[in-house]
Amino acid sequence: MTDEAGPSKKMKSSSTFGAQQKVYVLEPTEIRTNSNGLSFGIATVLCKATNYNKVHDLFFPEKFIAKLNESVRRSVILNGYSLRDNGQMNLTDSSKISEVLETPNSKRRILTVGDKTGEIDIKMWGERKANLVTRPNINILLTCLKVDVYNGRVSLNSCVSTTVEIIEDLEPVEGVIEAACFDEDEMSIMVGESLFDVTPEQMQRIFPLLQFIDQKVIKAKHQGSSITEIVSVSDENDVD
Repeated sequence: MTDEAGPSKKMKSSSTFGAQQKVYVLEPTEIRTNSNGLSFGIATVLCKATNYNKVHDLFFPEKFIAKLNESVRRSVILNGYSLRDNGQMNLTDSSKISEVLETPNSKRRILTVGDKTGEIDIKMWGERKANLVTRPNINILLTCLKVDVYNGRVSLNSCVSTTVEIIEDLEPVEGVIEAACFDEDEMSIMVGESLFDVTPEQMQRIFPLLQFIDQKVIKAKHQGSSITEIVSVSDENDVD
C-alpha cells in the first residue's frame, strides 16, 4: 500500500479499507512535509467505527487541509479511507470529504450513573435525550435500553423502543404559615422553620389579597425548596 498523505512507506501494519466513515474533527490540522517535499495534514478525530471512544490520527493530502480546518468541532463523512490496526486513518488523493447534516436524531446525551459497585454510561440519542431531565429529588425510569460493549466497557444506549419516565420524589409539608414574602421575583412562605418558594398563582390561593394573614394553615407537597402542589389552605381555628 502507498500512503499518499505522507506516512513512511516502511511502516508495516494491516489496514481496513472502507467506502465511507463518519468522523468528528477535534482540532485544527497540523501541516507536515514528507520526504518528497509534499505537504500533508494530520488531524485528530473521533470515529464512528470505534464508537467515538478512541482518538485517531487522520493523515490526508494537502488538498483536504482547508476542508478539515473548516470542520473543527464538527462531523464529516470520509469517502474512501483506510484504518490501520494502530488506529491511524488515511485518505488518498482519490478520497472525498462531504458535509454531515446534523439533525436532532443524530445527537446524543451521555449520563453517567453509579454506586459502590461501579459506574455505567447511559447514551440517549435523538429526541429521547431531551426527555432525560436531571435535577435533585427525582427518579428516572428507563426501559428497553440496548447493551453495548466496547474495549471491555459496558454502556447502555437508547433505541426506538426506549421509554423515559420521570418519577418525582415529592414530600408532604403541613403547618402554620409563619411568614411570607410577596415580592414578585422572590415569592415564598415559611412553614415552621422551612422556607419554600411559591408561584404567583399559589400565593394568590394562599393569600387572595396578597396580604399576610395570621394563623393560615397549609397542606402541600414540595420538591426540594419549592411547593409543587397545594392540597388545602385553611385558618388554624378551623382545623380540628
